[in-house]
Amino acid sequence: MVSVIVPVYQVSDYVERCLKSVMSQTYTDIECIIIDDATKDDSIVKCERLIKEYNENLDVDVNLNGKGKIRFKILHHEVNRGLSAARNTGTKAATGEYLFYLDSDDFISPDCIERLGSVVDKDPTIEMVQGNCIIESDGNVSPLGKVKQPVRISNNDEARTEFYNNRNIYISVWNRLLKKSFVEEHGLYCREGLVCEDLLWVFYLIKHLNKAYLCEDVTYHYMLRSGSILTNNKPESMRA
Repeated sequence: MVSVIVPVYQVSDYVERCLKSVMSQTYTDIECIIIDDATKDDSIVKCERLIKEYNENLDVDVNLNGKGKIRFKILHHEVNRGLSAARNTGTKAATGEYLFYLDSDDFISPDCIERLGSVVDKDPTIEMVQGNCIIESDGNVSPLGKVKQPVRISNNDEARTEFYNNRNIYISVWNRLLKKSFVEEHGLYCREGLVCEDLLWVFYLIKHLNKAYLCEDVTYHYMLRSGSILTNNKPESMRA
């Protein structure tokens, strides 16, 4: 099972699209953990409504058209603690063998989890599977991942080469299928209280990463929106 972790804070205009992209997954052995980071808008109300509609619609069809039912749960922070804390809350609550972080103003392709999951189905020793990503900003679209053909990483030296030299591993927590036992073993939690916390997190990831797979498929759509942390930075700042 895959645990999709979605922190939510002040994303009323985007959260429905995000959740619908999870609900549309072709792979459905998923638990989706939504973390309400004490949002002040109606984001969680929208989440609750969508989940209710999703469950009701699937309950009508007992056979689920051959698909499983994605399980949703909402966890609440009493006070706003930030993106890192929300991700960590989701990580600790996750019961899946694999983790996937999804920011609530972004969305994923319908075959995202199936595509990434097919890799670990064939080789369960793989610690991370990364897909390509598209950045969307004010109607402009640009690729972030530049992997043109699959890249298999078999040791830490190769992981460092792909990150530092080839720049095929980009700086983000999202759009990666991560083995939960690997995350727990190496304490790969997000450092709370930092801005652009992905920068520090990914360096620790590369320090410990030995077995990984980089897909050429686009699996994630990153929305560079007004008011986000990276709005005033160039997308290149997310590359190694």
